[in-house]
Amino acid sequence: MTLKLTFPDRTRLRFRLFRHYLGALRYFSGLLTFFLTLGFFLLSARLATRMIGRSVDTSLSERLYWEYGGRLIGHHYDADYPGWVQFREGARVPWTDAASIQQLAPYTDFVCEYPPGAVTYMGMLRSVFDGLNGYVAAHHALMVLFFAIGTVSLVWVRRTLLRHADSFFVMGTFGFTLAMLEFIAPFRFDAIPVALTGLAFFAMAKRAPNTAGILLGVAGAIKIWPAFVAPLLAAAIHRRSGWKPAVLVGLTSGGAFLAVHLVLLIYGTQVTDLFGYLTYMSDRPLQIEAGLTSIVVAVASVTGASIGSALDYGSINLVLNGQAIEPQGLLFIFLAVYAALVFYTWALARNWCDDQVPVELAKIGGLAVLSLMLLSPVLSTEYLLWMMPFVALASMRQNPIPVIMFSIAVLSARLSFDHLFAPSGSLPVGLFLSGVKNVALLAVGASLLFDVARHQGVRPALIDGLSVIHRKSSMFRHRSNRQGDTSGS
Repeated sequence: MTLKLTFPDRTRLRFRLFRHYLGALRYFSGLLTFFLTLGFFLLSARLATRMIGRSVDTSLSERLYWEYGGRLIGHHYDADYPGWVQFREGARVPWTDAASIQQLAPYTDFVCEYPPGAVTYMGMLRSVFDGLNGYVAAHHALMVLFFAIGTVSLVWVRRTLLRHADSFFVMGTFGFTLAMLEFIAPFRFDAIPVALTGLAFFAMAKRAPNTAGILLGVAGAIKIWPAFVAPLLAAAIHRRSGWKPAVLVGLTSGGAFLAVHLVLLIYGTQVTDLFGYLTYMSDRPLQIEAGLTSIVVAVASVTGASIGSALDYGSINLVLNGQAIEPQGLLFIFLAVYAALVFYTWALARNWCDDQVPVELAKIGGLAVLSLMLLSPVLSTEYLLWMMPFVALASMRQNPIPVIMFSIAVLSARLSFDHLFAPSGSLPVGLFLSGVKNVALLAVGASLLFDVARHQGVRPALIDGLSVIHRKSSMFRHRSNRQGDTSGS
């Protein structure tokens, strides 16, 4: 006996299934909203306990207070000075030997790994809150505010550009990441470039690319990674609108980036030293959480080489057979990958509609930042915060893999931190969990690349882009030959 449904029965069944689907979707959205609320609650709880007393370990923020903010404004020490020491090239240097009230210029008078925007922020905050408790409380409150700004701006972008909304991808990404990394997120300043990048995507959605360029330029002067999104935006605009709008975006973003650097001239930094933070990062040995570390550890486990760790350059680094590892050529590999991504953006942007630009740039920008992270000798836990805007915009119902794999990476980073940096931790377990994190980040990159490449018209767009470059280069060579013949005659 075969059961046949009439038209009203089929309609009623579809409506019932659709209602159950909406109910499950609301539940999932509510769950991710819970994680967002939990993340901000944990950050706010740390702020409250910090304002009440010293029950929370704030050594991470105290370093910003003493080592950078204090040096910039000339207030190195006061009654609350805890005897902080700095670690440079394995040496413990007590600061009590140089406890002067003399203003020092970043990069010229002292070594600093942070860009000028970050140092300026630390100095400005300490000039207002020249007391340890007030400084840390204000810094913590500002980081919570910036994380909230980043969340709201990206939720608006999704609700405006993507008709199916899915704003719970933003809530889930930010909420779960902040809930897992609440022990470190409010004590760093990565929330500022995260918020500025979110606002830049907001400006792209509002058809204001120059504003987006300014925001990315300022963010890049605080942490370098947003600066790599601006050329992608300029490449997309050039392909869609021509040279003039693209050059204008490049000038606005580059001008904002340089303007923040020039602020340090007021504090006495020499012009030749303004980019000293770049050489500091390039000289660092392989950190224990870096992407390349996982490959080295895997090879060492097969060959039987001894693995250890040592403190150097303010971080715990990998030691192989008693020697620190100084990787060579990673910068050139990254630049080659980044150049390919810029061309990829330029070639594909011709097929994008206006609403697609922020989302597609989030995917390719995420690939660029992820390449920077994995090809860097340093991949600290807080670096995972950089990927939040890109994962939040790039994840879709059709492809939720980026947010899933990113969540695995965040969870692995949280678990590995206790083993890598706690005295009671196990180094092999920490290295294994860090390897899981790096593999999950690779999976995020693979899913973003697949999502960009799976659309129809990608291959013709790339072929067309290569033909345009070939045609332009041929015209340039022909013009050069004609000028040479004219001058020879």
